[in-house]
Amino acid sequence: MTLPPPLTDEVIESASPPAVLVIDDDDLSLKIIADAMLEERYPVLRAANTADGVRHATENQPDLIIANAAMPGVDNTELIALLKQCAPEASVIATTDYGAEQLAASALKQGAEEYLTRPVRPWEIVSAAVEVLERAELRRRNRQLTEALHQRNRELEEANARLREADKWKENLSSMIIHDLKNPLGVIQGTMIYFKGTLADELDERQSQLLESALISADRALRLVSAILDVHRLEEGRMPLELQPVAPHDVIQTCLDEIYPLLTMHSLTTTLNVPEALPSVRADYNALLRIVGNLLDNAIKFTPASGHITFSARQVPDGVQFSVTDTGYGIPSEQLLRVFEKFAQADIRAEGQRSGVGLGLTYCKLAVEAHHGRIWVESAEGSGTTFHFILPIWDGEAAD
Repeated sequence: MTLPPPLTDEVIESASPPAVLVIDDDDLSLKIIADAMLEERYPVLRAANTADGVRHATENQPDLIIANAAMPGVDNTELIALLKQCAPEASVIATTDYGAEQLAASALKQGAEEYLTRPVRPWEIVSAAVEVLERAELRRRNRQLTEALHQRNRELEEANARLREADKWKENLSSMIIHDLKNPLGVIQGTMIYFKGTLADELDERQSQLLESALISADRALRLVSAILDVHRLEEGRMPLELQPVAPHDVIQTCLDEIYPLLTMHSLTTTLNVPEALPSVRADYNALLRIVGNLLDNAIKFTPASGHITFSARQVPDGVQFSVTDTGYGIPSEQLLRVFEKFAQADIRAEGQRSGVGLGLTYCKLAVEAHHGRIWVESAEGSGTTFHFILPIWDGEAAD
């Protein structure tokens, strides 16, 4: 993608020196004003009557018009208003005779930016012209800069739209590929299970180890594919939830029983502080089991051998709060806001620690929020971590 070029002074530079049109039916005033502007190297056009002044204004579009406001206009249009119609971008200085304040006020209402009383002194007209032209230049530069910024914004919006479209296309392609991987992986796993069951007695130790390793790898691949698909469905709001009353103690105990071999393998102890009298939560049983399992698995991953994991639950005003606390390495403060992002892992790599792809916590966040709950984490590096989530209490209604 090519970004638009940066804004520079070249974008807003004036194309040529300001041109000045002097209109006055008094020959002396016309000469004084024109000569003063020529002395300052401004290109000057002169008009001694209204018709020539209107023609020059229309044909040449000067930057500044210095006109005698007492001169007649055309078709009931006063001169200053007529000149602004002919050259809308031009700045106008009106000249009036001494005591003609009403005429000066009228000229200002018609669009003049300044007025001077005749006889006009050369230094006076030059000073007024410089000031009026500077203001006009600032307005022009501001307008050009605004237009350039609007163009930049349009280009950036178009670039962002293309990026969003490309990202959507990539996401859809990834989902299709991952979805198509699930069936062949299932066939591979089923075939290996069949061979293990029928050929176990005919395999030597090395062959048995290879088959077992292949089965473990196939299982991990299938679980990864399923996790990615589930996260994608949750992100799009397409994950069906069978909401029912679920007893917190029962689902946590079931999860602990399933994960007990892993706890033993890593020499970890656990404490369960979940009163059986807690009210049932409104949840999808399998989804809640997976949320709890992911949090326990995460705690095991980041807790060293001989560590301790505590699972607790208690009733709070907006539901039941579940908490998983470990005595692990903790999460660096700069990583706390990213732990629930897809494929994000806290920057901890301790010896013997199991690795992962960073989808478990993402699933937890999306699944908890799909239950109209909330999830958060508390941690300090070196002091362990606690994940909390709250689910609403069962109110007898399964539908939202």
